[in-house]
Amino acid sequence: KQKTAYEIRPRDWSSDVCSSDLRTARNVRIDAKLYATHIALYCQVMRKSMAELVKQEARLLARDAAGYRSLCRLVSRANLAGTKGMPRTTHELLAAHAEGLVALSGCRDGELARRLLVGDREGARAAAGRLAGIFGPGGFFVELQHHLLPEDDLLVEESVALAGELGLPVVVTNDVHYARPEDRELADVVTAIRHGRSLAELGPLRRRDGESYLKSRSEEH
Repeated sequence: KQKTAYEIRPRDWSSDVCSSDLRTARNVRIDAKLYATHIALYCQVMRKSMAELVKQEARLLARDAAGYRSLCRLVSRANLAGTKGMPRTTHELLAAHAEGLVALSGCRDGELARRLLVGDREGARAAAGRLAGIFGPGGFFVELQHHLLPEDDLLVEESVALAGELGLPVVVTNDVHYARPEDRELADVVTAIRHGRSLAELGPLRRRDGESYLKSRSEEH
């Protein structure tokens, strides 16, 4: 069988990097926006509802030294409470360490997006209000993402409408799982290795789109 060799070359980061993020091996994300970097945590937020755990993914950005201290405390506690590679925290823990942090609503796996996609607007409103209450004015942003998937137009439209109703700011981001468009196949290979499956067996673990790369500001527009 013919083997494929993959060459990983560094990208020129001097270009107009926009508000996108890269996930590192330790589940810490670096958010780059107009050359300014923010250390951030990508985690699962768990809460009890009707005797079951409800998962909500969120991105937390440190905007100053106090935020970095808060993030360090959350990173330690979230990793202790979670499983390998997936830190977990709670709304109560977030509220106790919210100083200096900015929260984003998350991608499709965030509670806000998941509820909007199934038509649960009241549930989405409650989820957004809960995080906005924790992080205060200007501390919680509704994320807008478009990866050319069938439901993305609806999700963006509903997210903008909800943010407007609640008086919340919005931010355009892109889910990043590989650096360049041509790295999509390599990302699938890495996912298959991580889960101990072949590419043919990946199923829903394989991303449906080819847009999950680090985009420039002009590409986001």
